[in-house]
Amino acid sequence: MLCDHPPACPPSCTHCLAYDRHTRSLCSKVPSTPGSKWCKEHEGLQAKLLKSYKRLTLAVESFDDQMLPPFVDAVLNEEDMSQLRSWSEAARLKWGLTQRVIVARAEHHQQFYAGGDWGHCLFVESLKTESERLERLMRALDRRAYALTLAKSEAEWILAAPTVSFICDEPSTNDAPLTPPPTPPLANQDLPSAPTLNKNQRKKAQRKAARKNSTSSSSPSSDIDLLLSPPCCLTAPDELELHSKPTSQLSRLRSYLLPPPDLPSTIRPSTWHKLISTLFRYVILRTSALAPLALTASSADGEPLASVEEFLDLLEDRMDTRCGEEVEKLWKGMKFAKSSTPTKKGRTEEVMGMLGVGVLGDAIADVFRGEESAGVYVELLGGRVYKEPSVEDLPGQGWDLFYQFISCSGCSLSVTRSFASLIRNRRLAILGAYPAWLCPSDTPAEHVFRLAGLSLCASNMATCGKKVKRIEQKENGGRGRASKKKTVLVEEWERGWVYCKMPLNDGWSASTLAALSSLPDRFVVLARNATTLEVTHSPPPPTRITSMCKTPGCSCCSKSDLWLGRVRSGLSPAERKAANWTTSTFFPVDSVLNSFSANSSPETRFAFRYDDVIDVLIMDNRSYTASSANATTSGGEWSSFVDSVAGVVVQTGGCESLKDLLAKGRAEAREKGEMEPEREEEEKDSKHVSLGRKGGVSYAAIDEKLRAREMFREEY
Repeated sequence: MLCDHPPACPPSCTHCLAYDRHTRSLCSKVPSTPGSKWCKEHEGLQAKLLKSYKRLTLAVESFDDQMLPPFVDAVLNEEDMSQLRSWSEAARLKWGLTQRVIVARAEHHQQFYAGGDWGHCLFVESLKTESERLERLMRALDRRAYALTLAKSEAEWILAAPTVSFICDEPSTNDAPLTPPPTPPLANQDLPSAPTLNKNQRKKAQRKAARKNSTSSSSPSSDIDLLLSPPCCLTAPDELELHSKPTSQLSRLRSYLLPPPDLPSTIRPSTWHKLISTLFRYVILRTSALAPLALTASSADGEPLASVEEFLDLLEDRMDTRCGEEVEKLWKGMKFAKSSTPTKKGRTEEVMGMLGVGVLGDAIADVFRGEESAGVYVELLGGRVYKEPSVEDLPGQGWDLFYQFISCSGCSLSVTRSFASLIRNRRLAILGAYPAWLCPSDTPAEHVFRLAGLSLCASNMATCGKKVKRIEQKENGGRGRASKKKTVLVEEWERGWVYCKMPLNDGWSASTLAALSSLPDRFVVLARNATTLEVTHSPPPPTRITSMCKTPGCSCCSKSDLWLGRVRSGLSPAERKAANWTTSTFFPVDSVLNSFSANSSPETRFAFRYDDVIDVLIMDNRSYTASSANATTSGGEWSSFVDSVAGVVVQTGGCESLKDLLAKGRAEAREKGEMEPEREEEEKDSKHVSLGRKGGVSYAAIDEKLRAREMFREEY
């Protein structure tokens, strides 16, 4: 209903029974004649509204349904666009008449008959049911016209496109609850004076009532000649006030094409414009209400539309006849995908938005795609929309663009197409170019690994080290309660290891592997080429002279596999320390890298595989000294091992400390154009940085408010 109304007054009332929907109160004037229910002003209005809804009701009841398709299957099998056009025009005409009858009857009965009786409500419900049926029919016509237009343009593959992935860092929106309408006065109460509403407040109330009570229309099909809507007079009068909403949305869509003021100097304004235009084409081609229009429309000289700006101009010209429906669909499509809160158990609302992390990454790749690039594509608005995404990696400027929109480092991993891009982004995050992608829990050693292009994939940080436990055992020969028990001290030891990936053709990685392999008394290194599976570094075979564990009598020394855990026991601490070690767990040399690569690599979650890498397993091979034997925590032992690996990495990089490594990395990044020269990153390193010191590298909390990150999340 359009407005709230009080209950019907008794016959003894001496005032006008009309309810003014503008002042939201009963009329306090005296009836025009003794037998009349309304004042002179409302008598004329009542006659006018009665005549209007009677005329519209007659038009709906006399509508020729033979102009509509007999059933939905006829729409799905129709190949003639002219027949679809005829059906659509008839469906929209009847739908518009139905909406006008609902609005006219509601307005009349609310103002003059306290909302209407049971018969009125039943008739309105039947009209709403018919309106919903017509909306489903128009959606079927839209979809069929969309499919035929795509087939004509050889773009049927759009219909089989995968569903867009959601954005992971979508901020939650808490909408304020609507204020309930005021309770209308009872008939036997003294009538208060009508509240004084200014012009803006009155319009706001009218818009709210129209949004609450009007039925949303189906999207029209978007063939340039198909399904042309009737004039806007078919909609409720109050909905005309909403014309400013699509106008503002269109203005915001135009502003997307302009580079934001906080765009870094490493991104050209022309590159920004190409990216946003590519995203526009992606959304338009996948929107049934926009694609046929964009594919078939032409400019004044008869040529196809050559830019997104021309298409937006066309939408502006059609805004009066379409009431902004096309602009609103484009506005909703140019948003990151999200789903609203479920209204019922197991059911969610319609997913809004067509953009996602994968779509954004593919669009950036298409920006740098050459004209000679092979593949199936559709020419649209002066550009191309490709069927298959590019397999080429994003250039540096492309990653700078991606960072402007996405602050999640995990999302950046999902669009990387090479290991070189992965380590580049992690390195620049440490250097300060991508501060939001920096993990605050990383240790100084992990910062060194990032700077060196080494990706730490798995480790035994949680289980590394020594564990001593007491086990009670029964002595042989004892029975029942009289049996004696003995306490056995069992010591378990697991040495540290890390599984990581290094770039294949990189001098620093080669030097690091060579340096680690040259220290067999400290490290055990097993490495192979991930593409050819050729083992490049393998541990030396164990001998009695150069034992892996440096412990005489250790059973693991006779095996070629890499021992991981060992155990010894005794009835006393002295006996336990004097006992020989026995291997409990080990890594098989032939298959350990296969297992890690299949289960612990960063690309296992996605549909691609890094081929430009070396799989590396590094194990702690330091002597079992008294100091390490007395260690009580596994974390400290693992940290000591990883810090020793990081120390070798720093030395092979030609530096003495992490601070020197950071300074060298920033200088090289600025020289390559990967970072802005004017940014002063040195201020972030005023704190002490060194390996092995807690919190060696620390940055202040990053609170970037980039315009691009809010652009595809804003709501009108």
